[in-house]
Amino acid sequence: MATYFTSDTHLSHLKVSEIRGFSSIEEHDDAIIGNINSVVHPGDTLYMLGDIVMGGWRKNAPLVQNINGNKICILGNHDRPAPNNRNGHNYIEGFKALCGFVSVVSFARININGMCLMLSHYPYDNAPGDAENLNEFDQYRLRDTGCTLLHGHTHSNEQVSVSLAGTKQIHVGLDAWGLKPVSLGMVQNLINR
Repeated sequence: MATYFTSDTHLSHLKVSEIRGFSSIEEHDDAIIGNINSVVHPGDTLYMLGDIVMGGWRKNAPLVQNINGNKICILGNHDRPAPNNRNGHNYIEGFKALCGFVSVVSFARININGMCLMLSHYPYDNAPGDAENLNEFDQYRLRDTGCTLLHGHTHSNEQVSVSLAGTKQIHVGLDAWGLKPVSLGMVQNLINR
């Protein structure tokens, strides 16, 4: 069983599908789901770091069930249950069930092969594509304690940045990885570089 990370699938999001060069939402969603499933297999673990599905979450959330793996959701600002949305906590169980997530949380800390990894939709700070929004969502960003951070949110093509405190931040968003998820092995390589 392998472990993968991704972010910012933005299923059923017209604007993002156009920015990514697709002629329709359906073409975008089919490509994103197909790309993920070409890498992630049933039984694998897939951490999805936010901004999962748009355009009416109740209607479109079942699309996520077409994605392989045991899926764990780290909420992003566009996800209905996110704490930045009014009464977001009231939607966690429905979102989890409709999407087929094993769990839905705001952030996570995992230890894999002796590595401490923080998982959040938001970078600590200083990430490419995030400079103009540095104070946006501040109350939802994790405090930088020196643990490598995996994040999304920026839609940048930059894969690695360094926080103001000197901590490595790895952007696992689809836009930085050819619209595919990132393997744990690739994350380990980037950390060791």
